[in-house]
Parts: sequence; C-alpha cells; structure tokens
Amino acid sequence: IVFRAERAKSLLTRLVAEFIKEHWIGKTRITVTRVELSLDLRNAIIYVNVNPESEEKEATKELAELKVKLYNKVTGKLEMKFTPRFEFRIDHGEKRRQKVEELISKLKK
Repeated sequence: IVFRAERAKSLLTRLVAEFIKEHWIGKTRITVTRVELSLDLRNAIIYVNVNPESEEKEATKELAELKVKLYNKVTGKLEMKFTPRFEFRIDHGEKRRQKVEELISKLKK
C-alpha cells in the first residue's frame, strides 16, 4: 500500500500542477510543492506556494472554488478505487526553507 500511495501522490502532484496551469487566471503564481494523502487515500492535502505572498488568502479561496473541477478532471486518471477529496494549504515549510536559502546566499556574498 505504501508504493501505491507514493505513486498516487506523484501522479496527483503532476495532475494538480497541470490543472492549475490550465485553469489559473491572473498574475498570481501558484506552485504545487507536495501532496499528502490520508492513510485510507480518501483525502488529499495539496500544498502550494503563492507568489506574491500578499495574494495567499485570495488564491486559496479561488483554489477552493476550483476543487470540483479538479475532482472531475482527476477522476479516472488515478488508478484508485476512490478519488480523494481535496484541500489546499499554503506550504509554510517551503517558505521557511526559501528564506533560509536567501539568508545563506546573502551571507556568502
């Protein structure tokens, strides 16, 4: 089941990134950083970065409104008994990692 979950996460990450690229309107840049699946594979948390950060609240609201379209697009493409329910979250861990990298690069200069 671990292999199946990892395969599903990888495929889901790619499908969601493609979906956002096709359906996103506006200047805000959305990047899918990772997907977490529940143990029963029925729920997926999709972590994203939003650039500029000032648009995070609006972007997550708009992403939530796209969940039904995303569900319909993904259904059948995943080789799973059920298509998971989606939840979008900002990837704060990735943001912290990027800030650390910025600080390190400034220190090297």
